[in-house]
Amino acid sequence: LISEYGQYVVKPGQVADPQKLIDRADIIAQDAAWLAREGTISMWLYWDAMGEKGDWRLNDDVSQQAWRDVAQSGREK
Repeated sequence: LISEYGQYVVKPGQVADPQKLIDRADIIAQDAAWLAREGTISMWLYWDAMGEKGDWRLNDDVSQQAWRDVAQSGREK
């Protein structure tokens, strides 16, 4: 299982870069495809939170959709 996964932190006081949000969605999709091919991961959680190092939340539509796609894909038996 992957208990903490995150892509692209927005550091305190900064504004999200729109291109990096698109890149994050692409990376999530690439990682999902790799994990599906490997077939060894049974659970994968996104670190959707804020902390002292910044904001990891999926606040943008494109990243939210990428994670929805992960959640809907399930795991092949």
